[in-house]
Amino acid sequence: MYDAKLHAVQEAVTSLLITTASRAPVFICIDNQAAADALRFNASNHEYARHTLNVINNLQHLGCHVSTVWCPAHCGIRGNERADFLAKSGASGTVPCHFTLTTKTWLLAQARKEFLK
Repeated sequence: MYDAKLHAVQEAVTSLLITTASRAPVFICIDNQAAADALRFNASNHEYARHTLNVINNLQHLGCHVSTVWCPAHCGIRGNERADFLAKSGASGTVPCHFTLTTKTWLLAQARKEFLK
């Protein structure tokens, strides 16, 4: 889920980079604390966070103010509930995302899970 949240943010800010709309302040609302922390600090040098932060840096150079905000999950926030619905719909589909990566974070988590078995 952590990789998926960061990937979604990466896709969203990338689409903002190429939009012709006026540069208004952007608030990235994310309900995964670990993913939000990765976007703030990226101490583990996570691939999606690194790419996302590069795009955010480009947006800021264009004059767009970008803020990351944590929001609670599954408590009736309409935008968050819609995002979760779309994420679940996408995850259950048979059409793979051509832009997804197998990240080092995911590989380490899988190795740890297998080791603990």
